[in-house]
Amino acid sequence: MIEQLPEPTVLLRGRSMVESARWHDGRWWFADWGTGEVIAVDTDGVAEVVATGPPPPRDGRSSGRRPDSC
Repeated sequence: MIEQLPEPTVLLRGRSMVESARWHDGRWWFADWGTGEVIAVDTDGVAEVVATGPPPPRDGRSSGRRPDSC
């Protein structure tokens, strides 16, 4: 039996590099690596920054290492 799924709903706009979404305690939690934040958003689109850290370097390298290092 194939079940019909509801149409997707956009809960939040304006984020940059969102990944690792998880459902927990009635909200979606995810990391925004562009801002260095962990966000929780409910099904009404109400968002809360629950943790912050340093954003990634803006020079195109994701590791933070210097180009001449191994």
